[in-house]
Amino acid sequence: MHATVHRHTEILAAHLPLEDAARILEVGCGDGSLVAWMRRRGAQAVGLEPDPGQLRRAAASAPGAVLAGRGEALPLADAALDAVLFFNSLHHVPTALQRAALAEAARALRPGGRLVVIEPLAEGDYFELLRPVEDETAIRAAAWEALRGVDPGLLGRQVEERYDSAVTRASAGEVCAAFLAADPARADALAAGREALARQFERLGEPVEGGRRFIQPMRLDVLRRPAAVAVREARDAGDREAAFAIRRAVFVDEQKVPLADEFDAHDATCRHLLALAGGRPAGTLRWRAHGPATKIERVAVLQSARGRGVGAAMMRHLLARLDEERVGESVLHAQTHATRFYGRLGFVAEGREFEEDGILHVRMRRRLPGGG
Repeated sequence: MHATVHRHTEILAAHLPLEDAARILEVGCGDGSLVAWMRRRGAQAVGLEPDPGQLRRAAASAPGAVLAGRGEALPLADAALDAVLFFNSLHHVPTALQRAALAEAARALRPGGRLVVIEPLAEGDYFELLRPVEDETAIRAAAWEALRGVDPGLLGRQVEERYDSAVTRASAGEVCAAFLAADPARADALAAGREALARQFERLGEPVEGGRRFIQPMRLDVLRRPAAVAVREARDAGDREAAFAIRRAVFVDEQKVPLADEFDAHDATCRHLLALAGGRPAGTLRWRAHGPATKIERVAVLQSARGRGVGAAMMRHLLARLDEERVGESVLHAQTHATRFYGRLGFVAEGREFEEDGILHVRMRRRLPGGG
């Protein structure tokens, strides 16, 4: 007996953002029944399916809500989705392409969006029922390895649990029909194993109204795309050490600034920002009072995080705070290659270029918007 058998829709309703017209893509949507269910619940759900036969069935179940395509090459823009669902489908992506499919899901998710993956385990009555015609032990294990190997900076794990589901079939012939409908290429394997499957049907199935019931253990994984860039004031020793590590990597290791020049007495009294990209420390800066102005210093972004808006996110965060506090002017010494970047933020160069630690700089100033 299995005391805790759950419907798949019960699990999905608890973990998918179905309300408020959430944008959800089901990868490998099969006959489209789950897409139709999600749309009835209020989601803007769309299915993606590579098999022509299943695509026709899905189009009938969810008219206008099905696309032809594959998980490793989603026909969608970046950050277009609130959720991506792989239901019993990740292990059907070719093993060599599973990591690419997960990376594509991350690309298509908005910051904070979630990836929901439900996969059957290689155990249980239903798995044993189908084993004579298709033993998926290896491909299910490969899908789990791909999922477990996702970079947490790309998709952070939120939930990992298992549950039992039940499959009821009227006859062994119905099992065979469903097995073949999902993939017509299985015809030869089905012909070879049909008799063994029929024996398993009688041996393993629990007699219930409508046929025989089989238990299939499942694994649920929910992962979330971290916010693109999160910025906060360094709040403890760990944050400060992360900020200092970024400065060492950028200024000391990359730009060859002497360590003794990079860290000074001001570090103890300055306030520091820490930026995280994909949940990982990626950028930092510090600021301090400098006469009547605020001086912004040590603006650094790790090389691996450049081009992702980290520097702009930090500067906008700080400048919004300074403007709100009516602090007044802000000044900084910009490396000359960065003057256009600071110019877009309202800073104006003044005076001639000068050298600091062997690097050309220029002084730049930004006045309080609307101030004198």
